[in-house]
Amino acid sequence: MKKALPVYLIAIIMLSFAVAAYAKEIKKDFHESFDVDKSTRLLLKHGDGDVTIRPWDKDVLDVRVRYRAEHKSLGWGGKRDFDVVFKQKGNRIEVIGNENSSGFAGVQYTNTKVYTYTIRAPRYLELELDGDDGDVEIVDWTGDIECDLDDGDVELSGVEADETRIRLEDGDIRIEEHRGRLVIDGADGDVKITDSEVFPCTISLEDGDIEIEESQGDFKIEVDDGEITMCEVKSNIIEIEGEDGDVEIELVDSKEINLDIQTDDGDVTVVLSRGVSATFMIDVDDGGIDVDLSSAKITGKKRHWISGEIRGGAGTIKIQTEDGDVKLKESRR
Repeated sequence: MKKALPVYLIAIIMLSFAVAAYAKEIKKDFHESFDVDKSTRLLLKHGDGDVTIRPWDKDVLDVRVRYRAEHKSLGWGGKRDFDVVFKQKGNRIEVIGNENSSGFAGVQYTNTKVYTYTIRAPRYLELELDGDDGDVEIVDWTGDIECDLDDGDVELSGVEADETRIRLEDGDIRIEEHRGRLVIDGADGDVKITDSEVFPCTISLEDGDIEIEESQGDFKIEVDDGEITMCEVKSNIIEIEGEDGDVEIELVDSKEINLDIQTDDGDVTVVLSRGVSATFMIDVDDGGIDVDLSSAKITGKKRHWISGEIRGGAGTIKIQTEDGDVKLKESRR
């Protein structure tokens, strides 16, 4: 025989359902403008909002924020709202988005339909972006950029800044036609750089692939688990440290190269531009070595080690792997 629920428990359950599921749609739009000059810096805290930044010829920063969300809850208390705080302190402008909520007991759910920041400003404006799960897109910019995100993608195009710094937890980075110093620090995500001049470029990743195409610069790359591909790259200095992943490098128009590659598990293939001058040393634990250089002079050779010289040895090439094959050859172009 089943026991009946106590009267007080039935009352609580009935009261809970008597509190009807609460649904609220939040619609907020914000618009502010500020006069700026070349000393002005924008601090934008955009939370989960997507950010689009475009230049114009006015010495004015124009910010538009659009927020649409549907909030549903079953229980007691709990109010959600959204607000944006605009501040100007000297040459620093702050735009801070806040998703607010009060104490709540029960079950609640928020579906954000639209959460965007649309910014127009002169391209010289310095940018400091701090976000959570929103994407960032910046086009045709010359001011320094500092971007710090948790889970979001970053896309930069036509940036000619003295320095660009990007830090991500989980997100992809796409950079095209970039000029200037570039620093990338990420956890899980891919990086792709095309048609860029980066002097220098520093990339540090945990899990993610790195692809650099038709670019020039000095590169320092550290990655735990990921492939590194550099295609049609002009460089004098390349330093790579990796654990699990293949490394493929194709150099063009690089007459003198200083290349240092250290990996654990992964094959390494380096294609040198024709006419390059360098000494080389290749050292592997478990793997094969294939040197295909018509002008190379071999100066030392053992089972898992080889050294030599190409056209007078102006630069240096050092490749070390534990479990991986190494191929060093000259371009046929």
